Amino acid sequence: MARKPGQTREATRAAIIAASERVFTSEGFAGASLSMIAKEAGITKSLIHYHFTSKEALWQEIKESRFADFALAQDKIFAMGGPAREFLTNCFTTYFEFLRDHPEFLRLMWWMQAEYGQSLHPGLDTKVGETMRGLVDRGIEATRELQKNGDIRQDLEARFIFAAFLGLLRHWFVARQDFRLSEEGEEQRETDERYLANTISIFLDGVMVKRT
Repeated sequence: MARKPGQTREATRAAIIAASERVFTSEGFAGASLSMIAKEAGITKSLIHYHFTSKEALWQEIKESRFADFALAQDKIFAMGGPAREFLTNCFTTYFEFLRDHPEFLRLMWWMQAEYGQSLHPGLDTKVGETMRGLVDRGIEATRELQKNGDIRQDLEARFIFAAFLGLLRHWFVARQDFRLSEEGEEQRETDERYLANTISIFLDGVMVKRT
């Protein structure tokens, strides 16, 4: 099947990207094929080659797009001000809501870790790697600033505080399936919100300096 009648090049490219994301998040990079993507998009494989040079190029396009969305969400977090507890609560909430509303981002992360043993594939992820490294560095630096200001305990290492923050929120979207934590009659979104509220309280009570 060729390009659909009346479909522009831009629309065809967008359809290929959308189909690729569905296939990659379902099958991973190794399990996906251009034939599968072509079938999902309802086009010929040759048309994919017209827009993208290879499966690797498509994979990179998907990752860069999703990590760009992630970077925008992080920029929003870092731009927040206000008192320390309010700032950290907003950080938790913004990051949690991004992960909840973009499950495809998490699935891509899991596939990258499962297939390569790490989040970033050497040689294919220079741009993605730079984005992630920059965001991590900013997060650690923001944590150190809160420590300098006397808001967060200085006996804890900033890098591990930030790692715990990321891990607590990311892992929830695995744990909620494994542990079946929703109570009878409780909607998943309500369970998510209760987890977020409890996690914020546990985390902040543990890392913040207690004022007397």
